Amino acid sequence: MKLIAFKVEQFRSIATTGWLPFSTDGVTALVGQNESGKSAILDALHAAFGSEGTVSSDDFRRSGGLSAAALRLLLTEEELAEVCAELPGEYADAVAKKLIGRREDIVFISRFVRGTADDFKRAFRLEPDLQKLIEAAIIASMPAITGDDAKVEEKPFVSAIVATFRKTLWQKLPLFVLFREENSYLPNTVDIDESSKEWLEGSEHAGADNFLVSAGITLKELLVEDDRERASVLSAGVRLVNSRLADYWRQVLGQRGKIKIEVEFARHPPSHARAGAAYLRFWISEGEGEKLHPSQRSKGTRWYVAFFLHLTASQKDGDAIVLLLDEPGAYLHATAQEDVLRLIENLGGSIPVLYSTHSPYLIDHKRIDRILAVERDVDDEDSNTIVRTGLALAASSQLTLAPVLAVMGTDLSTQQLIQRKGNILLEENSAYFYFSALVILTGKGQGLSLVACNGADNVKVVADLLTAWRLDFKAALDEDDKGKRVARQMRDKWQLNADDFKKRILLFKGCAGIEDAFSAKEFAEVVASGHKLGTGVTNSKRVEAAKLSKPLLAHRFFVEVSEGRVTREQLDNETLERFSGWLEWMER
Repeated sequence: MKLIAFKVEQFRSIATTGWLPFSTDGVTALVGQNESGKSAILDALHAAFGSEGTVSSDDFRRSGGLSAAALRLLLTEEELAEVCAELPGEYADAVAKKLIGRREDIVFISRFVRGTADDFKRAFRLEPDLQKLIEAAIIASMPAITGDDAKVEEKPFVSAIVATFRKTLWQKLPLFVLFREENSYLPNTVDIDESSKEWLEGSEHAGADNFLVSAGITLKELLVEDDRERASVLSAGVRLVNSRLADYWRQVLGQRGKIKIEVEFARHPPSHARAGAAYLRFWISEGEGEKLHPSQRSKGTRWYVAFFLHLTASQKDGDAIVLLLDEPGAYLHATAQEDVLRLIENLGGSIPVLYSTHSPYLIDHKRIDRILAVERDVDDEDSNTIVRTGLALAASSQLTLAPVLAVMGTDLSTQQLIQRKGNILLEENSAYFYFSALVILTGKGQGLSLVACNGADNVKVVADLLTAWRLDFKAALDEDDKGKRVARQMRDKWQLNADDFKKRILLFKGCAGIEDAFSAKEFAEVVASGHKLGTGVTNSKRVEAAKLSKPLLAHRFFVEVSEGRVTREQLDNETLERFSGWLEWMER
């Protein structure tokens, strides 16, 4: 079974997300600022397709309408046959044959309906036209019923078979599991409710719950009177968890050191407010170091242990899952967040992962196709959440795209950009990506070091630094008012004569933005393909009028060229000659 897309409706700030694709590589990222609605999407999917299915009245919108989420599924012929096999007699084959052409577009809906007072329950539905196909197949296979009661007898029978199909499909869906680190850390200690023998007590019991489930230990087994029996059960469970933790630590995270969880069953002393009450005490040890309580370990270690226990407990029964991560590693430093991204990517091959973030360190700028941009609609009176994907990403606000744009800049800053010779200072990331693409298409400028300075004024700053370091460079600027002003300032500061000015500083003739180097037709059809440009005399003005992100457009063009989907034959000769001339100037 493959998850194709999902949709959320009438949940908190969300009126409807529309259909949103799951990334084909198993890793899908919700990117946006705080309060944009990222968590609402994860909570809705967890409530709709998780194990408990609980919501509150606060999750429903004031405008009315019942909250719902839907999944679009692709079933193999074998999977469809397995679902239909649960139907009675000849109806199994009839429904399977009817749906064989529809198996790549099966829509399953989870809707919340009001019970008593503020109680809501989950009700599963099939997309109406899908249900009609199933009903038609059942009715066509029914023996003829004559008389006035035919329709009366037919309806409940058909409904019962549809309900069986729906229930069987639900049982075969992957379970949506939500991980929030603040609720899942392993505690130092946790009290045991001895009266019920069914659960732990305290605000941090979730992490301990996950440990016991992962270890295969019940509270009843811990509360037996025989100390030796209890110790044996606890020891076996700890060995099981630590064996799996060691594999996870080494294979998934790539860590070389050893890590272990230790746990002790104890009772509070007479001086304690809960004198004689049972509790569990936890430690974590790394390598040959001393064992410490979880709170004494680094945030990174605590996060990884909590995540491991949550993941292991969720997969205890062997069911397929979809992992929902809300701001994973939000409190970790940059390097640790990059490790979290690698962990997510490693998991994505076997477990679909949908995560939210506003950190650039949890985004791979080379995989823009993974990103769903989540933001509030500022033009809407209710400020509803909207989600953009694919080509529409470029229409998202700068604040929403901030982590994506930041990681593009981070990627540039971590490369060995500065050379002794051949450094070319460009205004923006967009110029960097366009010129990088044209280097590939023209074969010119391959030895250049292109440096994006994040603004015309910053070109002066970088130029001063390179001058101080005695490194050779040239500057290339847009021929707009700011570019001309910066060019004059650099000319005057370095006292350049006309010949030296031509050698060191280039203004892109006729280009108020680097987008204007392309013809209007090829920019619309090749560079900005799939986007609706605004009105304006130049390409740069048309992009601004459409409120599209210039760096994202340029980055997508670079990726298309790098992967061979855009070739030089798709560009005008005039454009190729223009960029070739500029690159030749840069190489001189």
